Amino acid sequence: EAEDLENEVKSCMVHISNRFNSELEHDTSIHLKCFNPIPVDRYLEYMGTLLQPKRIKSEYIHRESNKPRNKTAECLWTAGEEFKTKVYDILMAMDYYNFCSRCMGSRHELIPLTPWSRKTKKKGPKGH
Repeated sequence: EAEDLENEVKSCMVHISNRFNSELEHDTSIHLKCFNPIPVDRYLEYMGTLLQPKRIKSEYIHRESNKPRNKTAECLWTAGEEFKTKVYDILMAMDYYNFCSRCMGSRHELIPLTPWSRKTKKKGPKGH
C-alpha cells in the first residue's frame, strides 16, 4: 500500500526531478532563492524590476495548461490526518519540496512574507 501511494504521488509530479536537484545547494556559483507562487502578482512585480520589457509587445492570450480537475474524486481532500501525513512525508523526501519547505520563511525567501505570517507558517498536516 505504501509503495502504491508513493508511486501515485510521484505520478502527479511534472518534471520535478528535472527542475531541481539538491546538488544545486552545494554549487557556490549560484545563490538559491525561493518564493511563494501564489499570488503570482508579487512575483511578477518583483521580476518586473529586474527584467527588461519585451521589445515587441503582444496581447496576452491565456492558455490552459492544467487538466480540468474534479476535487470530489481526489482522495486527499477527504482523507484523514494519517494519510495526509504519509503524502507529506513522500513530498518531503523529494529534493524540490524539501528545499522549498526549508527555504520558505528563511533569509533565502525572495519575496518575504509579512513577519506575522512567517510565525504561523504551516510545515505540513497539522503543522508537521
